[in-house]
Amino acid sequence: MNSISSFFASLDPILFIEILENKLTISREKFTFKSASLASASGKNGNFVSDIYRLSIKFDLPGTDEQAIDVIMKVSFDIVSEIKQLSVFRREQLMYEDMIKSFEGIWTENGHDIIFAPKLYKVTDVPCEIIVLEDLKVDGYQMMSKKDGLDLEQTKLVLSKLAKFHAASAVRLVKDNKVINHCFNRVATHVKHLPDSPIISSMQRLFNKLIQVAQTFSSDYSDKMTQWPLDILMDSYFDVAHPMKCGFMTLIHGDLWTNNILFQEDSDGKSIDVKIIDYQISFWGSPNADLIYLLFTSVMDDVKVKHFDEIIEFYYRELRMSLEMVKYGGYIPTVEELKDDLMDNRMYANQLFPLIIPITRNCSSTNLEIKDLFGGNLTEETLNAVFMDENVLKVIGSWLPFMYERGFLDIKCKENCKAK
Repeated sequence: MNSISSFFASLDPILFIEILENKLTISREKFTFKSASLASASGKNGNFVSDIYRLSIKFDLPGTDEQAIDVIMKVSFDIVSEIKQLSVFRREQLMYEDMIKSFEGIWTENGHDIIFAPKLYKVTDVPCEIIVLEDLKVDGYQMMSKKDGLDLEQTKLVLSKLAKFHAASAVRLVKDNKVINHCFNRVATHVKHLPDSPIISSMQRLFNKLIQVAQTFSSDYSDKMTQWPLDILMDSYFDVAHPMKCGFMTLIHGDLWTNNILFQEDSDGKSIDVKIIDYQISFWGSPNADLIYLLFTSVMDDVKVKHFDEIIEFYYRELRMSLEMVKYGGYIPTVEELKDDLMDNRMYANQLFPLIIPITRNCSSTNLEIKDLFGGNLTEETLNAVFMDENVLKVIGSWLPFMYERGFLDIKCKENCKAK
């Protein structure tokens, strides 16, 4: 791990001046750069691909006292080769420089001021891959507790913003279908892992541990889960990167969980707005990919079970209304088509159980590290600590009965597939 001091020392002061120019929207001749300081802004299990820093820059303007601005720096150091091959830096750069701006522009053209993400101030690959963003904390935006999860109103607030994001992306796709050929095409740009690769070995061990835990709740659950072929689970990662059967498709955030959603509250503590960060694995696909990911990783356990249908139908209404507001000219799916597609992608939901839930809901002192997942170096001690975490067990225990009753645990095979 690179120390903050050594990384800070490697930065050219010109970078700070360029950030000031972009943040203040004035030329460098009109201010005097004074100093800069750097502090870690990453929490435990905060970001597995980048290190997050808060950069404070002090400067003078003519006739004023010394001032300071804060910005966020996302820095990619020595990430594992498998992650680097996914072009996460280039993808996020394109999201901020092009896609998000165009989505916000589509809403502006239709008379609405919708902001999806923090402002971009600088992108550079010297001395390493760095993205400099607006510090949303300045305007009171903050993360919610991943342990507690989102309540119903917070969930609806996120889904309302997500529906607007999805709708704008659908309009962009109609206007410029070439965007589907960029790095956002998961099927074309991501390499499937070989059966003997370390990540498959890690996934198998996570899967086996999940089955052990599920059996402690009921053998009905574990019996269903032992029928899941691992290759079908892994392929679900690509299956959601296709249009719905009706042809409808949107740009997917891809990692929509608590730590990537920042809430702004009013004076009474009520959440009034959200902004979404971390666009490193965005891709074109079924809107249910984001819906499934958010529900499984971030919504309060009792809320997502009790209000599951209400949540899906709320998102649909918001999506349809948003598509109409931005004058989308393509086919708008029905709510039944959305629900059918969600069930068609249930193996993606099942994949999240062993792979993502232990990361997003784990509150123990033991972390699942990306380098260990891709290196096949997961220890039994780590697996036990993560899957025995009280919060992870609570999620599994609340979801399994619901998924069993709704048919989520039933095997969904492709053509010529045979359940084990």
